[in-house]
Amino acid sequence: SETMSEEKSSTRWKKLANCPTKLFANPVVLSENEIILSPYGKNEYLRKYDITKDKFSPYIPYPTEINIKFHTIAIDRKSGKIYLYDGCDRIFVEFDVHKQLVTKCKKKKQIVGNGKLCTSFVYDHQFHVIGGTEKERHLIWDTMQQKFNEYHMPQPGPGGHSSIVLSNGRNGNVYDNPRIIVFGGNESIKFSKYLDSISICDLHPEITWRKLKNHTMPYKQYFFGTIVYKQLYVIIFGGKQKDPNAKTNSGLTDEIWIMTLKTFKFSRCHMKCPKKAKYYAVLTDKNIVHLFEYEGNGGHWK
Repeated sequence: SETMSEEKSSTRWKKLANCPTKLFANPVVLSENEIILSPYGKNEYLRKYDITKDKFSPYIPYPTEINIKFHTIAIDRKSGKIYLYDGCDRIFVEFDVHKQLVTKCKKKKQIVGNGKLCTSFVYDHQFHVIGGTEKERHLIWDTMQQKFNEYHMPQPGPGGHSSIVLSNGRNGNVYDNPRIIVFGGNESIKFSKYLDSISICDLHPEITWRKLKNHTMPYKQYFFGTIVYKQLYVIIFGGKQKDPNAKTNSGLTDEIWIMTLKTFKFSRCHMKCPKKAKYYAVLTDKNIVHLFEYEGNGGHWK
């Protein structure tokens, strides 16, 4: 029966080692067997999660005496660099995976601030930062000039949104029509102005942003986990949402939605998240989804 299959679906998640902290930035995949998690805090460490051993351990220490929070991290696996951007305190850090130390730390005057809860990624060896609670800005780190180049985004540039990068080519070269897609977010954390908008940015031949007019997310929501599966589907996990039909409802959800990239149409998945929560989602090299619970109890499942 349907109820039976629903019960089964929620038990398909396997509970794993809890996150070492309840407040942390988006996790990134380091290798086939390792995920990196970046806690909020002062004199902290990046943490490495060993998938085989199901164990977190301290990895590379942060620059000393700097309090890092509401930040985002991204990895360039080819060059062995992890980038950290804190748009609230205006901090930019570069970690070297091979040497396992900080190779760059820039603060305040040299760094523009996008506010809290930005997202980031590396494309073609360039570090990109998207949005944030303070500015509708797309930043790209310029290695030669040692500063961020700034590009305007469609308003509002929300915090707690989700961004993905799509490219048709496997090598991430610039001729494969690379695009960024940004989903949802929170225009004002103070007033809980959640968004259901979807924006797209073409990276080639030049950076151009546009908001989709005819497509939105199923709900206005923020802080949900997002993965891209085989460049065909986007899968969204949990988060905090507003149901347009219930004006008072502004709660956490355990729903999973699948969007087909060809049509931008969403359908609800029969499976649910392990619980109603804010999530980060990571897809490993072996196509296994890991969910990390932000705030709450710091749960972790696959």
